[in-house]
Amino acid sequence: VRKRLLTRDEFRLELAKRARLEMDEDRSGPSVVLTILVEEMVVEQEANRLGIRVTKADFDQRYAEIDAQVKERSRGAQTLGDVIQLQKMSMDDFKARLEDQVRKERIASHKDHLGRALPKEDREKIAQIEIVIGQLMQRAVVVKEGLPAGVAATVNRQPITDAMFGAALETRLAETEVRRHLREVCLTILMNEEGLAATDADVEQALELDRPLYDRMRSEALKPEFRQLTYDAFLQMRYGAPVDELRKSPHRRGLFALRQRLYAQAHDADVLKAWQQGATAQYGASFVVTEILLSYEAKNTLASQVQRRTEPEALRLANDYLRRLRGGEPVDAIAKELKQRNDAGDKSILLERRLVYNRGNDLLVYPVLTTLADGAWGELVKDMSTVHVLRRESFRPAPPFEALKEVVKLNLVDQRAQEWIAEHTRDEVQVGK
Repeated sequence: VRKRLLTRDEFRLELAKRARLEMDEDRSGPSVVLTILVEEMVVEQEANRLGIRVTKADFDQRYAEIDAQVKERSRGAQTLGDVIQLQKMSMDDFKARLEDQVRKERIASHKDHLGRALPKEDREKIAQIEIVIGQLMQRAVVVKEGLPAGVAATVNRQPITDAMFGAALETRLAETEVRRHLREVCLTILMNEEGLAATDADVEQALELDRPLYDRMRSEALKPEFRQLTYDAFLQMRYGAPVDELRKSPHRRGLFALRQRLYAQAHDADVLKAWQQGATAQYGASFVVTEILLSYEAKNTLASQVQRRTEPEALRLANDYLRRLRGGEPVDAIAKELKQRNDAGDKSILLERRLVYNRGNDLLVYPVLTTLADGAWGELVKDMSTVHVLRRESFRPAPPFEALKEVVKLNLVDQRAQEWIAEHTRDEVQVGK
């Protein structure tokens, strides 16, 4: 990052710190990884108590057995080494996991537990192992709170350090997740070097800055659950993280400091220009519509595994729905038919949405809506692969600039923040292999 080296060990410690913010979610990636680490430590502790050791000869023998199975199942096309490589796993990681499995098997077949041998049938064998390991986990004393700095948890008083936890996160989280964390750690370093640090008061001010976006979202929302959304829930939806994490995460705090700097630099002339550029497509007049979409196989489409309806069939269905709806049949009755068609593999959608002129395929439907009265069904609209059946529910003229000024300014700040991040991470961050 510029001239600063971020070592793998440093990154692993950062991973452990960042993971603490997600530990309240039982199914989060970091929480699952810590559970695995705890289980491995419990297994190792019990193996030590029973005098169980996994030697190199044990590992080599089990490796050879699995390798033979892979070769047999693939008819010689693959080896175990190929599978390990495809899974992007290092040999050290594979060795540790295989040794852990051998320990579990030997513990489960020990006389102190369920006998001197494992069942030969696979399901019974797995069940016996799960029962014994489950009992060990129930008896284990795991502490995750009130620990010294640098300790993620203790298992029967034995520590899982942040270094151990971070190393496990690096190898066991999805690669995309690890890369996301790496990108954010590098970006945090950049923002720190730029003096983009936020105090607690700055963070609260930054969080409150989004009120105009929240108010607009609720005023335009069509579904009751969005109109009733709390501000904290809106912030979580907007930033993809709970408000508590937004307040604590150094990465998030840096981003808030960046947005506040860019907010102060966004002058009235900039905001007016942004509004003029988006006056039609982003901030213009809009319709609320009820819409039925019937997809069909477009011409010149590459062969697909799913058989889809033809264009004539889609038009026939759409005309039939339009006739029935204009005749007064409830939309709910049509919705039931659409669900049945979806269950049968035909893509059919009923939705209510707000259309703003000049957005993609909305260009095709907007002229039809302008000729309709509220509550009326319009003529069919067809694009390359979809037939639209439309009812105009209501029309809202474009709000004046002054009513949207803060919303436009915040959107402009978001755009400039994304540009800043893209430029600096592209030019000033180099990731090793």
